[in-house]
Amino acid sequence: MRASYEREMNRNWLILEEEQQEISGYTVRILEGNILPSVLPLRMEQVDSQIRYCYDTTSRQPLAEVIRKEKISGSLVRMIMESTLRVVQEMHDYLLDIDQLLLQPDYIFTAAGERRLYFCCLPGNKKDFKSQMAALLESLLPLLDHEDAEAVAVGYHCYRDAAGDTFSFEGIRRTLYSIPVGISEPYEDEAGRWEQEGFPLAEEEAVMDVFLGPEEPKPVRRRRSLVRMIVLLGCFLLLSMLCAALYKGLFPRIPLTVILTILTALTAAGMVPGLIMSRRKNRKNRSGTEDVPEIPGEEMTEMSELPLSQENSPEENDLTEIAGVHMQGKGNRPCLRAIQTGLEDIFLDRDSLVLGKLPATADKVIPRRTVSRVHAKIFRREDAFMIRDLNSRNGTYVNDRLLQQGEEHKLLPGDVVRFAEVSYVYEP
Repeated sequence: MRASYEREMNRNWLILEEEQQEISGYTVRILEGNILPSVLPLRMEQVDSQIRYCYDTTSRQPLAEVIRKEKISGSLVRMIMESTLRVVQEMHDYLLDIDQLLLQPDYIFTAAGERRLYFCCLPGNKKDFKSQMAALLESLLPLLDHEDAEAVAVGYHCYRDAAGDTFSFEGIRRTLYSIPVGISEPYEDEAGRWEQEGFPLAEEEAVMDVFLGPEEPKPVRRRRSLVRMIVLLGCFLLLSMLCAALYKGLFPRIPLTVILTILTALTAAGMVPGLIMSRRKNRKNRSGTEDVPEIPGEEMTEMSELPLSQENSPEENDLTEIAGVHMQGKGNRPCLRAIQTGLEDIFLDRDSLVLGKLPATADKVIPRRTVSRVHAKIFRREDAFMIRDLNSRNGTYVNDRLLQQGEEHKLLPGDVVRFAEVSYVYEP
């Protein structure tokens, strides 16, 4: 595909040229009719065997130019994600294939004063949307303003959702809108974030209802509530009848104190079963056997990240599978061996790892002040591991050579990798 720009009278056009191919007439009519608000107006021309897709970019500039001039702020990365979700919804509404969208920054446009993006939809294009979205976010990560907590939280959490195996637009939408706007502190995802940010429970439920739909009520709880209401109503009616009998003098020989004692005993007897059930439920919750879903292999994953002892037997170092998590001995998996004392080895047990000092955004944590919150990324390419700096403050070095922005370096056995002043040796 060849891209160029042309100016025609008072209009600017982005021209994409491709070989002639079979295109749905319905898709062309929708795009040329300029029906989708988030898609650039399209005009198609045919020259010999080439088809020219002309997109009207008047008064708009590419996103690549915007992010080239300055670091990406929290509000900008949030706007990028919101616009992407918006155009996906528009494509779904008109039954268009979202794989036809181009998600490269050179083909995404914005206008001054508008908080939205405009996308190019290329008829007949068949590039996987999930892969494009993950690549877009990955290209934005090194350009984030790492002093902006909102930019780091939105960028890295949405990237994890897009690059993960359980990709869904609902998951990205939930992540995006669960991160508070304008946060100034590092964002802790999921556990306890609402309490830390001071959000009341009602507001949390309201936000989740908007994007996830209200939670279905549990019939068991409804049945229990109905039984409690019936019991309370029966007690109230019984007490009313006794009071009326006392008032009419139907029990003249029974002292009032005896009747009150009986009523108190009945009330206590009615409360005892409820207290017993409540205590049992709290005991189960504390033991983790009820209302706390267990994640198979989570505990083993954390244990597998710790350096194994040199005294492990060969049988323990073999590849095993426990609770769905693959664990491999120290001698069989690549790692970054820590040189300084007090640091743990970094095992390269995934195809992509983000390294930094912030647990909320880093896959492997390096607890040093000089290390950036998101410092570098190590990822697998074919049979080798590559390393790239993520615009860190104090830089990433391989054999004392500073990696430039965007540079990808292939790790070789014995390479000394340094994050700020923290050094490791790569062992395949």
